[in-house]
Amino acid sequence: MSVLKNRLPVREPSQTLLNLALLASILAFPALPVSASDAVAPDVADILRRLEPAERVNARIVFEPGSAFPSDQLDELDGAAALWNSGRYDEALLRLEAFGVAGRHVAVGFSWREPLTSSNTRLDAVRIGTRTIVSNPYLDFHPGNGNIFVVMEFQDATNYGWTLNLSTDNGATWTETWAWEFTTPIRDIGMAVLQDFVYVATSSDFASAQSRMRRFSTVDGSYDLTYQWHTVVIGGADVQEVEVVTNGADPAYNNRLYHLAVLADNTMVFHATDEDGGVGNMPWTQHTTGVTNAVSSLDACWNERFESRYLFATYVGTDNGIYNWSTTGASPAGSRIDINGDFWIGGPVRIAVYDGVVMIVYVYSPVAGDFGIRYFISHDDGATWSWGHAALAQADDLTVPDVTGRDGYGFTVVWGQEAGAVDPVWARHRSYQYPNWNRAEAFNDIDIMSAVPLRVERLPTGGYAAVTPTTFGLFFERLPMLFKEGFEFGDTQPWDGTVP
Repeated sequence: MSVLKNRLPVREPSQTLLNLALLASILAFPALPVSASDAVAPDVADILRRLEPAERVNARIVFEPGSAFPSDQLDELDGAAALWNSGRYDEALLRLEAFGVAGRHVAVGFSWREPLTSSNTRLDAVRIGTRTIVSNPYLDFHPGNGNIFVVMEFQDATNYGWTLNLSTDNGATWTETWAWEFTTPIRDIGMAVLQDFVYVATSSDFASAQSRMRRFSTVDGSYDLTYQWHTVVIGGADVQEVEVVTNGADPAYNNRLYHLAVLADNTMVFHATDEDGGVGNMPWTQHTTGVTNAVSSLDACWNERFESRYLFATYVGTDNGIYNWSTTGASPAGSRIDINGDFWIGGPVRIAVYDGVVMIVYVYSPVAGDFGIRYFISHDDGATWSWGHAALAQADDLTVPDVTGRDGYGFTVVWGQEAGAVDPVWARHRSYQYPNWNRAEAFNDIDIMSAVPLRVERLPTGGYAAVTPTTFGLFFERLPMLFKEGFEFGDTQPWDGTVP
């Protein structure tokens, strides 16, 4: 790997810090729970049998094999799906049984004829979808029509899956337009919007050495039956983590779709195509990364207003160090950026970039039992780094940070806290060039699952919102106005994230 010159980071000036309550719990970042009944996994026919009559009528289905099936077997699956979609549900189930679907890697996708809605709101928080045990959400929007999209993983009974959810009214209401289900856990998902489509990539035990891409309409969230799914990563080591990135937020471009993945052999692979999603004049093309030491915590971001390095990523290496990686297309480069032995203790590492200013946030623990939110920042495309704190380490479980730097409005960082009865989510904001952090504000109305990752993003109409996992499901919550230090003294950028 081409390595940038390694320089010791310089700490940024001190800032206003949080003063949070103390507690004595232990930080953990668990995966979705696995029920005891998973010892005997159901097949795809069992998933269909569990549907209520109204759900059967509402479900337009597609089957997906985990490996290459002979054409006659694919025809059998297509025939069963056609029977189901014409209302002949029992015949479809009998055909699946005759096919011998039990024990085979066959998943089912549900394209809902009438999208599923949830009217569950709590104060200002709006529930997204109807799933309860959720994890790994992604949040993005279409800059043209303003529609907002969320994907999430879920566990339901003895099976696992993911859903696509749509809001056409700036997050006031949500509908689930698509669900995908199988009998073993999903490893990772990624999502981003480009022109007319929402692109979603997945990796799972279902097809362990592959990453598969689907796409959905940005108008109504409907599944693209013509595109169906495309395999981006094929063969070799198992796919552990995936990220989908586009330049859709950059009006000067809005024409590229990127896919990054961390494999079990510690390599990071990078593929690219154009706005046609690999089915037009530009097929999915692999580009070199030079990365052979990646383990986990992959995150990636397009560099709006870039001059040379247009795509950035971060990951945790085999030495537990935090790495920055970027590329010009022909010249990938990266280096370890954290101070040697910098106390990263697990969980997500997130990245945001704007005009060559890069911020990476993560949880650190300088001593046992103390946890804080640290960031590294570079003002020169990742050549040199300095560091600071969004929240100093303390005897609290500060968890699952995320950061956005979209559209030229500075960086907004959010994180969770394990605080007992009600676990808050905190937010802070600063400009790109200066550490003029505002005072941290807790904004959530519902007790979060503090170990499950959350997401923050700028809204198409202005302001910011986060998606927060709770014991009641996933919720959409707007951030409060984020006043900067110096507002009362005539700061020319007095706030960011104003809720319309």
